[in-house]
Formats: sequence, C-alpha cells, structure tokens
Amino acid sequence: MLIFWWTGKGYLTPVILFGVFILFGVILQAGRPVIPDRPWFWGLALLAAAGTNWYVGRRENAKKIAAIQSIRFRDRLIYRARNKFMSLPFESWSVPLASGGLIAIAYSLIN
Repeated sequence: MLIFWWTGKGYLTPVILFGVFILFGVILQAGRPVIPDRPWFWGLALLAAAGTNWYVGRRENAKKIAAIQSIRFRDRLIYRARNKFMSLPFESWSVPLASGGLIAIAYSLIN
C-alpha cells in the first residue's frame, strides 16, 4: 500500500509527475517510429516534471519564501510552507525528480 499526505496544494506534486508522464507517453506513442522507448526519454520526462514542479511550487509558496531571510540553499528547500507534500514544501521534491532524470540520462549514455 502507498500512502501520500499533503497540506494545501501539495497534492500537485504527484499530479504534475503523473501528468508529465502521461504527456510523454502520448508523445512516445505518436512518434513511435522516430522516438525510441529508452531511459533517456523518461529521464527527460523526469526533468520536465521537476522543472514544472519547481515553478508551480515556488509560485504557490511565494509568501512564505519571501519571509525567509537566509540565503542558504538548505533554508530555501526546507521551511514551514503552507503547501507541502509528504512533510516537505512541494517544490523541494523537484530535487529528487531532477536527480532521477539525470541518473536515467547518464545510464542511457553509459550503456
């Protein structure tokens, strides 16, 4: 069983991720002879989801972000946000998504 929890609009993180995967799946099916189903393609999907999630998350948590006085990157990722997904500000989930995308692309380049 998989359990998600969120506050505010934090539910948008999995919605964005699944939406981008659906969009890339449709693109893959439409361009079937040209676009191969390889890990780099899904790595690009993860990078697109990370970018979208970062943009939407920063916009939704803009008031709390403006109140942060620190310039440290850690303080910009973990703070008391109104919109959280699984206890983290929902734009913070862009970091593992982007990391997964880069790993998938690197895996494709190595193999």
